[in-house]
Amino acid sequence: SNDNLLLSPGEADTLRATVPALANRPLAPGNFQWTAEDPTVLEVTAGGVVRALAPGRTEVVVRGFLQERRIPVVVHRHVAHFQVAPRLADRVRIPVQTTREFTLIPQTADSVPIEGVPIAWSVSDTSVAGFNPATGILTARRPGSTTLTFAARGFVPKGWTIDVLPGAIVLSRTRLSLRPGDKTGLIANFVDDQGRTVG
Repeated sequence: SNDNLLLSPGEADTLRATVPALANRPLAPGNFQWTAEDPTVLEVTAGGVVRALAPGRTEVVVRGFLQERRIPVVVHRHVAHFQVAPRLADRVRIPVQTTREFTLIPQTADSVPIEGVPIAWSVSDTSVAGFNPATGILTARRPGSTTLTFAARGFVPKGWTIDVLPGAIVLSRTRLSLRPGDKTGLIANFVDDQGRTVG
């Protein structure tokens, strides 16, 4: 019943054969012959249990009832850590009705990016902010606090605290006059609808 599988070395999953015309009634795995096109990438048992052995691409071939099905399988390299931006230790503060991009790149132990790793994202209060996993963009909806969390198999979920502030950003000065080589500093503050500083 699976269209494809994405695993990391050592992970396992179970394939199940069903009958769509009979409300997806499961069929006994013993009625089928299960084989792996490349047994160096994965192994599959007579019960349809697939175990990833090494990075690569292959197919599980299922034969039975005068039919044959092929299920693509990708075994990605082992994830050692994640490169993230902004930093996980940072509390993210953004004004309402603005957006912020979040970057998450699974990497090997030698910092090589890994594509295709399944990541589950969640926002604890979607009325405060919404997140689009396809673009990595968080949109602030209303003032308040929430969390943006990501999770991957084999890792403890991590994330950011998001503070959505009312109003906009204003600078301490609206006009500057400088001579070549001069330097000056600007202070940025969040202000509410009445122009009061809120952070």
